[in-house]
Order: sequence, then C-alpha cells, then structure tokens
Amino acid sequence: MSLHAPRNLGRYALSGPRSLYTTTSTTARAFSHTPQVFSLPPESPDYIPIPKPPLSEENKPARVRGSLPVPRKIFPQVSDSRKLERSYLRETYPRSEKVPAPETNDPSHPQAWKRIMAESRRKNLRSGLKGLWQRKIKRDEKEAAVGANKLRDHVAAGLKAEGTDEFLTLPSILPATLQTEVIPDPERFEKAEASKRAMAEKAEEDRHERRNTIMELYMNAHDFIVEERELEAEVDKIFSENYWRDPSRNSAWDEWGTQAGLFDMVGQTVRNPPAHAVEHYTADYSRNMKRQKKTAEELTGGKMA
Repeated sequence: MSLHAPRNLGRYALSGPRSLYTTTSTTARAFSHTPQVFSLPPESPDYIPIPKPPLSEENKPARVRGSLPVPRKIFPQVSDSRKLERSYLRETYPRSEKVPAPETNDPSHPQAWKRIMAESRRKNLRSGLKGLWQRKIKRDEKEAAVGANKLRDHVAAGLKAEGTDEFLTLPSILPATLQTEVIPDPERFEKAEASKRAMAEKAEEDRHERRNTIMELYMNAHDFIVEERELEAEVDKIFSENYWRDPSRNSAWDEWGTQAGLFDMVGQTVRNPPAHAVEHYTADYSRNMKRQKKTAEELTGGKMA
C-alpha cells in the first residue's frame, strides 16, 4: 500500500493498521578514524628489524637486440703503445715514393683530390689511435679504482667487529668449532719413538719366524726326494709286482691301517681308560705340549720336531 493516498479518499484513507505504514529500520554502523594496530607475531621474520645490505652498484648494460660483433682490442698488449709513434703510422699507411706529375698539382685534378683525402685519412688514423689510447688508460684506471675500493670495503667488512644485531641473530657456535687451525700434537715425538720401537719388534719377530721356518724345513728335509734314483727306488717299492700279491693286502688301509676317527678315539678311551686319557684329547693338553715344545726350543736354540 502506498504511503501517499489520493486526495479524494479523505482522512479515512490513512486510518489503516499502523503496522502497514511503519518504515523500514536502518542498521547503524560505527565509523572510526583510529588506525588499526599492525602487530607481528614472534615467529614472523620481520619481528626483529634487521638492516638490509645495500644493493649492488653494478651497472648492467642495456639489452641490445640481435647479435653484435665482438669488439676488437686495439691495444691487446702493453707494448702496443708504439702505435702512437709516427714510425707505426708510416708503416701502416706509407706514402707513395713516386714523384707526382706536374699536371696533377692542379687542385681540380682527381689525383690532387685523392692526395688530400689520403692525408686526411692519415690524420684521422693518428687522432683516432690517440683517442682510443686515452680512453683505454681512463678505463683501466677506473677499473683499478673500483677494484681497489671493493677490496678495501671487503677487508674493512671482514675486520669489522661483530654487531649486536648479528650477535643476536646468529646461531650459537662452540669456540672449539670456530678454531680451524691444525695444532701440532704435543706428543708426536713420543708417539713416533713408540711406533719406531713397535716396527723394530715386528721386524725381529718376523726374523725369528723366518729362521724357525727355515729350521723346520731343514729338519724335514731328510724325508724329501731330491734325486731321480731315490724317486725310482720309491716307485719300484710301492708299485712292485709282489707288493699287492699278499691276499691280506687289499688296499692301503689294510697295509697301514685305517685312520683313527673321533668315534674310535672315544671308544678306545672308554674301553681302555689309561691315566690322563681324557686330557690327551683336550685343548689344555695340546696347549701344554706346545708350551713345553717352545720352552725346549728356547733352551736348545733349535727347532724341535
């Protein structure tokens, strides 16, 4: 229903329910000009302000589209300063030794114009070489100055005391870790002498072992077959025609007996237990025998069989 009733309705036109004419309420909003407080949490990298290093002062050349030829080095060596001398100019652009004809001295003659242009080219060559040489000297001085300044700044930064901000932001490092110098061992001479004595003892042990091995070889040499006649005699003895004619000799075990095994040794010990029979097959008995043998070798100075 419209709030504005027609005039012909009279005063009774607005006598309807009050709720029909109630306007819509407006939501109130609060406006404030106070700026918001921008807080950073402790885990933020910007929580502690750290001064940022200055940007690089390198002047990068402008990007050139396409491919450019490699510039030629006019003075690649230090001795190229001779290009400024007149002798180099005479060798590079020599003058004609031919005497010009009289008619070519006329300024309107083409040869006269060519001589003027040649002289101009010689002059431009000399002035160009001088200018390039001066430019090279200035460029070298500038590069040397920039390098010296950078070196001085780097040395000053390296020798500068550690700042408070750097001390608070760097991780903890043990002083022993910062010490990178290799310190000589104070006991190096004693260790060298001990190693020398150990090497001498090892060499002496090797010498004794070698001597004992040679002695053992000498003691066992009486059973060696070193001559052909001894070999023939042994072969004739083993492979003779009458050697195996005995009916009781069926094999080598029948001739020399079977090899005693573990079962046989245990059975013999149980059946006929002599004195100290068990100790004969134990490790202590073998160790004692070796000790006695070694003691006898030390006393006699030779190898015992």
